[in-house]
Amino acid sequence: MNFKDIFSYFYFYFIKLFMLDDTPEGAIKYNNKILNFNPDFKKSWFRKAESFTFEKKYDEAIECYDEVLKREPLFFNAILGKAQSFQRKTNYKSSIKCLDKCIDIEPYNYYIFYLKAKSLHDLGEYEESIEIFDNLLNKFPNSVPVLFGKAVILSIYNDNENALKIYNKIINTPKNFKDPVFKGRSNIVSFKDLKNFEIDAHFNKGSCLWRMGDLEGAYYSN
Repeated sequence: MNFKDIFSYFYFYFIKLFMLDDTPEGAIKYNNKILNFNPDFKKSWFRKAESFTFEKKYDEAIECYDEVLKREPLFFNAILGKAQSFQRKTNYKSSIKCLDKCIDIEPYNYYIFYLKAKSLHDLGEYEESIEIFDNLLNKFPNSVPVLFGKAVILSIYNDNENALKIYNKIINTPKNFKDPVFKGRSNIVSFKDLKNFEIDAHFNKGSCLWRMGDLEGAYYSN
């Protein structure tokens, strides 16, 4: 480690210690100072990418993730961040390419398989998507996000009866259930407390019942 790297690490953690990077603007401003001094400092490129993502500036975030990957091509979180930025830009094909790289690096990271299935769904590749959801459910039959993903596709195929069974399972999931696929990702609020999935499951259940001709059931479901 050379002098530039030592100084960059010191300044990077000094910024964090005094919370100077507590806002996206602050993070970008102070990490730009580090990068002006040491353009190869990966942590600052990554911190900038996270900040741009928070501000929904996905093109800028992708550029920063690319700077990280120029210096460390197998930096898992940078590839994942890039995949999620592409997903938010609705560039699902590019997102899937990045997720495939993530799978090569961490083949047992089931969260990545979930993201890939979701991108395939958004791309309209329903058969491939449901195949991944089924593989995940073989390992984790009670994973709420995965169950929800499968139910949505079943509804698209007009298989309302099986979709309905899944939505009922989601609604009856204990509130303290810790999802195995999203283990360690509690920063994603809707996955942490499962509340958003439960609300959406009630709504989608009503839609299934309505399509099946049970108008009274649809009304009371919502």
